[in-house]
Amino acid sequence: MWCTSQEFLDLGYGDFEEHAILLCNYFNHIDQTLNEGKIKSYIVLGKAIPEGYTTYVLRRNTTNNHVEIWNALKGEAVFFDKKKTTRRVCGCLPIAWGFSIENESDPTC
Repeated sequence: MWCTSQEFLDLGYGDFEEHAILLCNYFNHIDQTLNEGKIKSYIVLGKAIPEGYTTYVLRRNTTNNHVEIWNALKGEAVFFDKKKTTRRVCGCLPIAWGFSIENESDPTC
């Protein structure tokens, strides 16, 4: 059972989940106001080293597919940039080949 954002603020204490929920709500409020809903924030439940089972906030830009994953307790983010890759046939004709993700070799990812 998780606290609401107001209960978390009133208590002054919470786990990974409460920190992530508060940060996600904060991002959603800012993004609806400033970015007109172009950036969406989500709660992500996962397992990490050394935390074990934990909760993150994922932010996704719907226009360019840029993704950030935030650790709400540490205030740290990992950024991913999804770019379309192309190959050239006969040296001149570009053909879409898929997507590549920057930072995929980063050990913190």
